[in-house]
Amino acid sequence: MTTYSLSLSFLEAVPLQALGDNRRDVTILADIAGYRASLSETGASSAGVGYDVIPISVLGSGVFHPKITLLASHEGELRALVGSGNLTMGGWGFNTEVAEYLNPEADPEAFTDLADFLLSLCDAFGKGRLRSDPSALPPIQKFADLCLAAGDRNSGGPTRVLHSVNRALAPQVVEMARELGGARALTVLSPYFGGPKAVVDLAQDLDCKTVNVFVPPKVPFWFDFDTAKTLGLVAQPVTSQLFSGEKLLHAKAFDIECARGRLTITGSANATVNGLGLGSAEVVVARVSDGAPWLGWSRAGYPKPLVGEGGQEPHHTASPCLIARLDGGGVNGRVLDVVDPEGSWNASLYAPGRFEAIGTVELAVDGCFTIERRRVDAAVSSLQLVLARGEETVRGWLVMTDIIAAVRERGAIAEAMARAAGGAENPRDNDIIAGFFTKHPEAFLAGDEPIASGSDSPKADKEETSRLVPAGELGLGDALKPENDRAESGTGQSAFQKLIARFRQRITDAPRRGQGHGHENDAGDGGDDGRGESVWSNADLLAGAIGSFMRKIDESPDGPTKRENILSVLDFILYGADNVEEPEQFLKTHLPVWRNLARRAGPARAGLDALDRCYAVATLAPGLREPKNSAEIHKTLEIWFRGGLTRDHRDVLEKPPTGHRESQLAPEVRAMDWKLAVTGILAAPTSWQRNQALVAALDGDGSMPDLLGAASAEEIVAFGRIGQGLRRRDTVVVRRDWKHCPSCHMKLAAVEAGRLRKGGIASCQGLRCNAIIVDIQPEET
Repeated sequence: MTTYSLSLSFLEAVPLQALGDNRRDVTILADIAGYRASLSETGASSAGVGYDVIPISVLGSGVFHPKITLLASHEGELRALVGSGNLTMGGWGFNTEVAEYLNPEADPEAFTDLADFLLSLCDAFGKGRLRSDPSALPPIQKFADLCLAAGDRNSGGPTRVLHSVNRALAPQVVEMARELGGARALTVLSPYFGGPKAVVDLAQDLDCKTVNVFVPPKVPFWFDFDTAKTLGLVAQPVTSQLFSGEKLLHAKAFDIECARGRLTITGSANATVNGLGLGSAEVVVARVSDGAPWLGWSRAGYPKPLVGEGGQEPHHTASPCLIARLDGGGVNGRVLDVVDPEGSWNASLYAPGRFEAIGTVELAVDGCFTIERRRVDAAVSSLQLVLARGEETVRGWLVMTDIIAAVRERGAIAEAMARAAGGAENPRDNDIIAGFFTKHPEAFLAGDEPIASGSDSPKADKEETSRLVPAGELGLGDALKPENDRAESGTGQSAFQKLIARFRQRITDAPRRGQGHGHENDAGDGGDDGRGESVWSNADLLAGAIGSFMRKIDESPDGPTKRENILSVLDFILYGADNVEEPEQFLKTHLPVWRNLARRAGPARAGLDALDRCYAVATLAPGLREPKNSAEIHKTLEIWFRGGLTRDHRDVLEKPPTGHRESQLAPEVRAMDWKLAVTGILAAPTSWQRNQALVAALDGDGSMPDLLGAASAEEIVAFGRIGQGLRRRDTVVVRRDWKHCPSCHMKLAAVEAGRLRKGGIASCQGLRCNAIIVDIQPEET
């Protein structure tokens, strides 16, 4: 998209929302004045991360003035919009504007002309008429190739696109009129004139005696009819119902009646010397038609007074700004419209209301500079780089090229992921992320093949996790450190995969708001999540993602990667609980399922790791105020650790919860209360401890434990008879599995199998077997 004036808050609220979640690559080329004005906006949140914005300065008195939107689909379809409206609320709603919608099926040569415009831009940058930072420019050749391909589908057509990057517009208009037999009448519609000279010269070049000038109800400037007369042009005022009303006129059109048809010129060019000459860079659509003027001109009276409501024709003014782009190597940039920029400048990063100094930067004679990566952290929301020298201050949007690359790779999901990775997510972002992970759980999990960036793309190399450390006063985290760059690390990670790695690290390390109160505060302050809906994320969508993660993990082999992924799912559950309306219910629903998943993985093979600790805290926390469940909780821990707890286990478990994960698993618990409660839980005997004492007593080592409630009356009698030597000891056998008798190997009755699982004691009811089965240790996995 190209524009003169620019409102990024409008861009984000209207055009980008209209494009929907499928948009991938949005680049804005703006005149330096519009770019500089956008730096004062506080409503922009995605500049430099969701889309690219690049300032362009025109040498001399002119400005970069075209208003073009090129839309390319994933299937290669191309459409264009060329008009008079800037990328502002006025340009899209408040003003009277005109625009041409171009389709290559009907207007093939127009797209060939658009390609010429884009290629001419490249030449103009090389020759110095247009100034920017060459490294910041988008792949213009790529867009030109798309236009050429679209124009090759057909030939001919009544529509052309004219531009003034390397040639004035007026001579091109005159040539087209001559091809139509010459001009008979000229009607001019323009909000700016800068005096009558441009209209007088155009009429003379067209050799046209009949000239009309549109006079609307509301306009920045009226045409100076009296001065035109002194220059030899008698122009007549006209009006049109199409442009009636009180909206401010900003449309530009030249309606030329020719001997063999009608030539209508619409677009960005005002009827000024800069607009029709070689001052400003303009783009217009020239359409040939037959018949009466479709604009419907009619005679009007002369305006009084002759000067309109005010305003100023767009012209180049000093608008110092800078271009800055952050990539894996650091910040590369250039200042524009600064006299003698060479020397030392103080650099800062700016987010609304806060600055963070990053040191001194040396600028070259041409205004170029670099900043080492170690001095700058990557952001995931709009951020400005500010350079100051004495009383001079220059600023510009800091474009995160790697995040932009992720957005180009995956579209809206990458934008949502970037905001969430930086802690600036909203409910809609969380819903988008959850929906994406439900379909692509492998994108979140470590060690799996990453998803392809397109439906027909081959899968990339296996993803490796990156350690990303948040830093900086502004809360910026360096998700894209050099060691995480594909070229540096050799991990094969795409930009989007790096962004997911950052999201994972953020939800692991970031402090929790707790009970969703962050969104409550936003709502109370009148915060807007961008969609006018609930301030809570959709719990069902989050649950869908959690379910997909668990199914994927269940299918994966045991090992360190599986354990890491189980922890990542826990992080996602805790993240979800912090963003839903009923966090306690959310945790109550998903933590037990997570514990079942973790239990199948079991403890670390050597020592105790983070998963051991998190599983233990999640198991202990519900029983802190429920002493009656102490034995069951103790038993659950024995299941996890595959046997009785050692002194080392107890020392680890008695330590109070620390870190973000554990603190949310066991919120608001004092260290002393935790230790006392855990000590009490671990002191409660489990069925395995009782049964081990039972087996020892049968072997003559110790007294018989209390078996009431666990063994039947017949089994208690049998145990007594064994102790008295009246029954064979080998009729009591140790469990091997939960379904069969270890003595006769016959299948147990359902009731007895249930008793064995619940209390650890059961009897075989086989015809030739009177074995009593005792469970003395957790099941091995």
